[in-house]
Amino acid sequence: MGVTLFFDLKDQPMLYMFEKSRGTYIKKEALPVTVSAEYELGLEKAPHDIEASYVSVPLSMLSFRTIELPFSDMKRVREVLPFELDNLILGGAGGIVFDARVLKESEGTYKFLVVCIKKDSLGKLLEAFRRQGLDIKTVTSIDLVSALDAFSSADEIAGLLMQQSTGSLRAEDRITIAAHEVADPAIDLRRGEFAYSGDTEKARKSLKYTLVFSALLLVLFLSDLSLNSIAMKKESLSIHNEIRRSYTDMFPGERNITSEIYQLKAHLREMKDKEPLFAGISPLQVLLDVTAAGKNGFSFNEIDIENARIVLKGECRTLSDVQTLRNSLAGFFTDVAISDTKPLVQGKTAFTISAKVRRT
Repeated sequence: MGVTLFFDLKDQPMLYMFEKSRGTYIKKEALPVTVSAEYELGLEKAPHDIEASYVSVPLSMLSFRTIELPFSDMKRVREVLPFELDNLILGGAGGIVFDARVLKESEGTYKFLVVCIKKDSLGKLLEAFRRQGLDIKTVTSIDLVSALDAFSSADEIAGLLMQQSTGSLRAEDRITIAAHEVADPAIDLRRGEFAYSGDTEKARKSLKYTLVFSALLLVLFLSDLSLNSIAMKKESLSIHNEIRRSYTDMFPGERNITSEIYQLKAHLREMKDKEPLFAGISPLQVLLDVTAAGKNGFSFNEIDIENARIVLKGECRTLSDVQTLRNSLAGFFTDVAISDTKPLVQGKTAFTISAKVRRT
């Protein structure tokens, strides 16, 4: 937590430094300073880590007016005061900056003390501090606040201020009032074109950093999302290719493959429809019997089993071998018959044999 500076521009100017602890401003140090006519500061040691800066101006820089209004809302008061002050201030209200404080209320009428400072004087003060790296947050007056707190009579307060005489204040009293003004200013002459914008700038910078950080996070999130999407697409393509290879292995004769999952379901439905045809038939046993009958020099290209009927298509060396195979198959099946034979270019013989399965 940084320090808060409070410059008390009395006859012997002082700098009060405060630290905030549990919501209360505690005096850390009080140092004498020299201030030139141009508000150039002379400090014994320059403070570091400054949180905010405040200034208390002497009564000699201020002027005062009392005005009665039928309302107390400060927003409305500040809106109408320029018109009320125009005829009360030499040169008009355009050359001053003002703030107001309610002195008393009587039968719905409010008496205000209006505190004024010339724009030229205020601008010169703020610019001098700004050149020295200090952006003053609040311009107030310890002597004015002391008078407002010490006297109960509105006329007495107004009279003392008009005379610019509030009596002497002890150093500790001035520090106490300064701490209260830092926490909650009773008067603040940084208004209108001189309004303090440091907090707005800090908020704007904070928002800018937040937006930049959020944009970076969004870019990182989208990048991660894009990488994950690319990885998922690659994995999906790999899975699809694996399904295609498995399907091709299962159905090597099928060429028009558009949707492996849909076509596999169609094959499953077809097999389910044919399930009653295999009642009492063991396809595995049929294959074992065919293999046993044709184990010497026979090759089978196609074996169809449907409703207990078997159709075998294959190749062998000679026509007599076809007859031999037929006789061997008769030992395992019934109604074995040679349906077709024809010679091949390679000197072999293609054959088709039909038979029936013995039901168990």
